[in-house]
Amino acid sequence: MDTLITDESGFKMKAFDIFTFAIKYIKEHTINQMKRTFTYVNIAAIHYVITVPALWEDKAKMFMRMSAIQAGIKVDQLTVVLEPEVAFIYCQEFRTDRENKTNITFSETIKKGMKYVVVDLGGRAADITVHERQPDGLLEEVVPPSGGAWGGTAIDNAYLRFLEKVFGEMVVQELKLKDLEDYTELIHEFKAKKWSIKTDRKTDIVITMPVGLVNIIEKHCGGIDAE
Repeated sequence: MDTLITDESGFKMKAFDIFTFAIKYIKEHTINQMKRTFTYVNIAAIHYVITVPALWEDKAKMFMRMSAIQAGIKVDQLTVVLEPEVAFIYCQEFRTDRENKTNITFSETIKKGMKYVVVDLGGRAADITVHERQPDGLLEEVVPPSGGAWGGTAIDNAYLRFLEKVFGEMVVQELKLKDLEDYTELIHEFKAKKWSIKTDRKTDIVITMPVGLVNIIEKHCGGIDAE
């Protein structure tokens, strides 16, 4: 409960306060959007489901539950569940053309006794779970969840290490501390290009450097060689 989170500029704040604020904002934003759409919204009838990674320990799940309660969600209106389980429930209603059939849902292809794998490729980690559908229709975990820090942020970090290797660690650190807006733009630009890459792509990937970075490179390295 006393864990601290450090932002890009080095400022520290309690993780519990940050998670509480984020959940409260999402809750209030959702309710306001519903009020704009519907004539009447029964706040007491809303049930909130918060998902957590499969690899999280019990104390981390309790941390999330306490954050949600602190954000104003009542205990009887809250459920904390594992992301792979929610993913499977969501996917059950997807239509599929498996076995050349039409107009059937994914759940109809998973018969009793069949096992399936859910691979959650997130930003920070990859979670892999294996479940089996029981004769009574319920799901049972076959093996413990596994995975690792193989998410998209690992690629982002590798990109930053590459920039530090090319221009120097001082350049990247100064951009982060003195021009956070351009530093954020640099990361978002790379993410946008990363998401657009296909396996059959043949052309070069062009990433635009923010002005702040160009100026710092000019200051420490004398500029960028076009060659």
